[in-house]
Amino acid sequence: MKNLFALLFLLIFSSCGYNPILKNTSNSNDFKINLIKMQGDEEINYIIKKQLELKSDENSKKIYDVSLETNFNEIIISKDTSGTITNYQLVVNSTFRVNFRNQTIDLTFSESLKMKNISDSLEKLSYEKNIKNNFASSLVDKLIVKIITLQ
Repeated sequence: MKNLFALLFLLIFSSCGYNPILKNTSNSNDFKINLIKMQGDEEINYIIKKQLELKSDENSKKIYDVSLETNFNEIIISKDTSGTITNYQLVVNSTFRVNFRNQTIDLTFSESLKMKNISDSLEKLSYEKNIKNNFASSLVDKLIVKIITLQ
């Protein structure tokens, strides 16, 4: 029975035509991104800058000039009866202004996460730093997908 299920699974999904968007091909990273201006949350901007440097090809002739503005907020969702915060939401909004071939395109992305308050402030800061890293990675991936579709 398991072999029949495995065979059926292979037959169905081997011919579905799935192709990943960020497939590692020779021309998928054939671009260079210059961050010419950064405003907003310095920590998220730094992570985005470093990740874009890693994903850019320095020898590429397709050069994108990008201005970045990020905004990170902690929004209180609920408090208990004593007024202590119990739940809040972390939100990052980013706007990328991409200049390529005398065209300017504004791209806006947003990420958010609802979380419970952590009483240990050191653990809370560590968790929020991890969340910011994840937000920045997601924003970079979204930007690269848009850049690949522009080519």
